[in-house]
Amino acid sequence: MPMSSTAPCYQDHCSVELSAQACDDCDASNLAVLAAINALEAQPPPHVQEDTEGRLQEWQYIDAKLNVLIQMFAGFWRQQCDLPTPVRIELSASGLCLPATLPRPASPARSVRLYLHPALPQALQLPVGRLHADPEAPGMLRLEFGEIADEVDDALSRHVFRHHRRALAQARQASNLHSGPE
Repeated sequence: MPMSSTAPCYQDHCSVELSAQACDDCDASNLAVLAAINALEAQPPPHVQEDTEGRLQEWQYIDAKLNVLIQMFAGFWRQQCDLPTPVRIELSASGLCLPATLPRPASPARSVRLYLHPALPQALQLPVGRLHADPEAPGMLRLEFGEIADEVDDALSRHVFRHHRRALAQARQASNLHSGPE
């Protein structure tokens, strides 16, 4: 599922909805969604890792309890919401690649809702600039985002870069495991 540009991107499974409604005044909610995802995915601050062993264990205990609460909440809201089945996407700061089988509205799609984190019921809602078949990936659509506020574009770029960097690190780690000493 290749993106046509060399910009950072990452692959994921998430619920996606195309809508005929424009995403007017979505900047504040998009920034809040991206900040919430960042908070959910954040690693402990460096001073916590360097602190005493007892404090580190205390932070890990609190973190584990919070993760359980987040998972419980996520399970509850998934039961209450009627979200589309998650699909495989490839996301960049300028657009995404998604399955051509994704349901589309009767009139042209003007916005896309991306539920990027399984524990977060709010969607990132972005304008659709162009939606077309992806010539590099049969059965896939290429969606280019429309005009996005600079602050949202910056936050989305940071989100994509973090995931892209994490995917590269995981691939490098997996490669090192498979090519270890013989």
